[in-house]
Amino acid sequence: SMRCIYVGSNSFISGFRLTNGQTASSGDLTNEQSGGGAWCEPGGSISNCIVTHNFTGAFFSGLGGGVYGGSIWNSLVTSNSAYYGAGVAAATVFNSLLFSNTVKTSGSDAGGGAYNSTVSNCVVCKNGWDGSGGGVYNCELINCIISGNSAGYFGGGASHSTLTDCKVFNNTALVGGGLESSMAYNCVVFSNIANSTGGGIAGGTNFNCTV
Repeated sequence: SMRCIYVGSNSFISGFRLTNGQTASSGDLTNEQSGGGAWCEPGGSISNCIVTHNFTGAFFSGLGGGVYGGSIWNSLVTSNSAYYGAGVAAATVFNSLLFSNTVKTSGSDAGGGAYNSTVSNCVVCKNGWDGSGGGVYNCELINCIISGNSAGYFGGGASHSTLTDCKVFNNTALVGGGLESSMAYNCVVFSNIANSTGGGIAGGTNFNCTV
């Protein structure tokens, strides 16, 4: 198992295709089991890259199949896999597309596109599979489009997240097709589906939103 790249503190990578990286299946969760495509130290930055078909090696652990940590700019993160944050985890993402990333197994997995991250001016589309937060889980989203994501349990678009000026549509889940247990400001939530409860929104608090 070998991740594609390690980005040191205050270092920068631009214009690369990072593919077929894999983390270890054992050892320290953060340092060895996370970041299949790239692992970034604080201040590390990725720009204008394609991060695709990377994954975490452990079946029931691992964060950030595509990227763990750092900041990501103007990039495509697609077709990556992990237990938490199939696309990215613990990262700050700007002007990027998180597309078709999938969590590895069913149950408590979370965050198809992003996990525990800040996502700004991005499109989060067609991520998920099972678990919770098909699009994102435990994230802050600003001016994003969250569409076509799915979760087997809670929050097809987003779960346990905070959203500002976002559009959330065409997402599906068992509970909370669009949003679940989240806080939304000035958002538009439409055309989402829940197979049980809360087609648009389940739980959470919403201010000045259209549902």
